Amino acid sequence: MKKTNDVTIYYDRSTPYPAINVKVHNFPDSSIVVDKFNCDDSSAEAAIGFAWDEACEMFWETAKEYAIDTLSKAFGDYMTSHKTFDVYSLGKSGGWLVVDGLPDIEDWTADQLKAWDNFEKRMQALLKDVTSVSRVLAMIAENEWYKPGSESHNFIERADGTSVSIPELKEKAIKDGYGDIIR
Repeated sequence: MKKTNDVTIYYDRSTPYPAINVKVHNFPDSSIVVDKFNCDDSSAEAAIGFAWDEACEMFWETAKEYAIDTLSKAFGDYMTSHKTFDVYSLGKSGGWLVVDGLPDIEDWTADQLKAWDNFEKRMQALLKDVTSVSRVLAMIAENEWYKPGSESHNFIERADGTSVSIPELKEKAIKDGYGDIIR
């Protein structure tokens, strides 16, 4: 990594991209799920996995929205005459957020540097939020992922318009004598 005008540069196959380190080192572990929901270890591990996937999806979708919101105005003239930009991850574990389609960093104006700084701060705040214990536990509770037999998309809508969770349906099927249900 290299810094130019206080912007971190990530190189991929000799191509430089303005980048933000978005590696997560402190995602909550399954013990907090066991403690909060009094569930078994297997269900807690699955819940954390689902929450990780949801946090990643939420982060990248919001990152693209924030990039448009934060960077479009500062880079608008460049965008109009060239191309639109894209936000995605690079690196062995995808831990670098890069923005493709911006002009060379050496050519950025003071306003563009300020916009990037604001974007970087928003990304760090977003990353902290979507990986926080409170957010992760809220996602797990909302989706009832702590229940045995949970799936990533844990609810289905019935014909009458009500929703029911997959674990409830599986539990009912077992109680009704149908045995284990595999979807």
